[in-house]
Amino acid sequence: YYKAQKYTQASELLAAVIPRLAGQAESIQATFYRAYSLFYQKDYEQSADVFQHFYTNYPNALEAEEAMYMHGRALYMKLREKRPDQIHTQATIQVFEDYLGLHPAGAYVNEATQYLATLHTQLALKDFQSAKLYHKLTHYRAAIVTCSNLQQDFPNNVYSEPAAYI
Repeated sequence: YYKAQKYTQASELLAAVIPRLAGQAESIQATFYRAYSLFYQKDYEQSADVFQHFYTNYPNALEAEEAMYMHGRALYMKLREKRPDQIHTQATIQVFEDYLGLHPAGAYVNEATQYLATLHTQLALKDFQSAKLYHKLTHYRAAIVTCSNLQQDFPNNVYSEPAAYI
């Protein structure tokens, strides 16, 4: 089913088979395919969990690096579906930073770096919007503190300079 791109059927079948394969080499590939099947179904939350389970339980597998990257990517895609809060954004950032720390010359370094830059920009935008709102509400001290934090946390971000003028 997986190779025929019937990901729903593949995911269901793999979920049923994986417990029976426990302790066998085939369980590694089955778990990896299940994670991708869920990802292609756009079940990003469950896909992220299975990718994380994969690289945690099979750190020496050939696919462990890819699974770690895909964990971050699935979390990122989940963020795009909803209006993310900072906790989920920070968790996604942490996964990509962990990936870059463990695999500084890895196959997905460029992609992980791009996702990190996008996530940092999103957080900076939230801070910038908060500062503008504080300023509009005449909470000037809060606006100054928020702008200062933005400039400190994201010094090279596109919102750092405009924040200086609030």
